[in-house]
Amino acid sequence: MALSANDMLADVAGWQRMLDRHAELFAELVAGARIGILPREATGFAPGRQPAAWREARFGPAGAPMLAWEAADGRMRAACERVGGFADALADFLLLADGQSIAEAYAALDGDALGRLKRRIRRGDVMLCTFRTRAELAAAGYEDFLDSLGLAFMGACR
Repeated sequence: MALSANDMLADVAGWQRMLDRHAELFAELVAGARIGILPREATGFAPGRQPAAWREARFGPAGAPMLAWEAADGRMRAACERVGGFADALADFLLLADGQSIAEAYAALDGDALGRLKRRIRRGDVMLCTFRTRAELAAAGYEDFLDSLGLAFMGACR
């Protein structure tokens, strides 16, 4: 039986191995810096909606599973949480990924998972939702990580 996106996001040990292998990308992050990965299908996210509308959106009675990466104790730590809406994620930014993107990254946890996420971001299969200003992201140390995803940190927004 194939794993669901929820099951893949819940494999905290697998994601932690990947984060530990790429520790240098997260070395500059300040304690408390936080990234979330949510399955787009569970959020009801609709491209084109005004940001104020989707920030207040609720994900239904069961909420949505979120893989959280949080900087703590000098490293990035993985956890799986349930969130009721975008505001509950308490993340600096969220990656809203379709099921295929989650599956592709998960299949490469011991290889090039971040590279696969990067390709999916470029194709539009993974949406980046930022909850901090550029200055706040810079102060939190995100420049190397965002550059690794191919996102022009100080250039045009995506």
